[in-house]
Order: sequence, then structure tokens, then C-alpha cells
Amino acid sequence: MKVISKNSTLRRMLATLLVIVTATILVSCSQAQKTNHQGTTTHGSKATKVKNTTTAKRTTGRKQVDTKINDYGKTLLVYYSLTDTTAKLAQKIQRESGSDSVRLQPEHAYPTTDNDAVNAWVKLQQRDQRADQLTNTLPDLSQYQSIIIGFPIWSGDVAYPLQSFLMQNAAALAGKRLVPFSTSAQADATAVKQTRQTIQQLVPDSQIMTGLDLTSSVASANRIDRWLQRVLPAQ
Repeated sequence: MKVISKNSTLRRMLATLLVIVTATILVSCSQAQKTNHQGTTTHGSKATKVKNTTTAKRTTGRKQVDTKINDYGKTLLVYYSLTDTTAKLAQKIQRESGSDSVRLQPEHAYPTTDNDAVNAWVKLQQRDQRADQLTNTLPDLSQYQSIIIGFPIWSGDVAYPLQSFLMQNAAALAGKRLVPFSTSAQADATAVKQTRQTIQQLVPDSQIMTGLDLTSSVASANRIDRWLQRVLPAQ
């Protein structure tokens, strides 16, 4: 009887040990699976974060253009160009800023190959205070908060068609941010200063922002972009 009892006890102990070992193995496997699953999730999360960051960067890239339009309301680019030098710069600015764009067309066609004739005509206009009759149909200016204005420098001042635009729309431009850019054959700080004074005189209630003033041979995309980031900053 004692032998049977001892054998029975031994069997019970072995069975208990087997249960414990089996349970330990199962728990270990479960933890390993859990660890592997968590590792995959973490990796997926990291991948997702990388993917989301990339998407955010792309989104930010798009928003940089949109922000230039929307930070201060919509932006309008208005420019005059006689020989297409200013027009080429305006096109680069328009692409970078994403703004709406209007190229001014005066009813009186200025000569494209005779600077003396242009200057003589402008002097007559200034003497008689005759503005150019512009043939453009302008958009509703009230929907824009920032107006980029581009022009060549003539006789040390703002090209007269652009002056005409400012004179004829002074009331509509009051309170708006005017962002000037100009082109000239050579750098002339005195002429640039005069253009700012003219703009301020023609639209006294506007806010004149930092301008971009380039000679005909210098119009790099990087310089344009840096300027736009200053005057139409992205958030």
C-alpha cells in the first residue's frame, strides 16, 4: 500500500510538473508572439510616420504656394512690360506666388525701339497730367489684399502705364499691401527710391512692402523666391 501511495504521489507530482512546464511554454510562446506583433506594429507606425511626414512635406510644399495667396487674402499681380523684360520676370513671380495676373495694355502704343520717344511722350503725359487709357478689364480688386505691381523704370520713375493703373484705382487700392518689383538697364538706387515715393504719393493709404529691383540681366528664381518669402511669407 505504501508503494502504491508513493507511486501515485510521484505520478501526481510529474503531472503537476508537466502542467507547469506546458503552461510556461505556452506563456513564453504567447509573449514571443506578442513581442513580434508589437515589433511589426512599431515598424508599421514608423513607416506610417515616415510616410505621413513625406506627405506633410509635400502638403507643406503645396501650402507654401497657397499660403502666399491666402495669408493676406488673395494676391493679384499687375504689371506693365514694353519689351517683355518685365513680363519674363512677372511670369516667374506668378509661378512662384501662385497669384492671379494682369498685364496692362495702354490704348496708346509706346514705341518699342526708341527710348527717347518713350521718354518724350511720358514727359508730355506728366506735364498735362494725362493718364494712359488702359484697355484691360480688371478683376474686382476688393477680393485681393496683396497687389504685386511690376514695371520697368522709365526716366528714373515708375513706367507711366503702371502709374496710370495706380491713379485710376487709388480708392480701390487703399488699405492694401502693394508689393513692387521693377526692372532697369542698370542699378540706380536714386531711381528706385523715386519709384517708392511715386507709389506712396499715388496710393497714400496703401502699405508699401519691400520691393524687388533687378537689372535686365539678373532675375534668378532663388532671389525671387527669397523675396516672396519676405513679403508673402508662408506659415
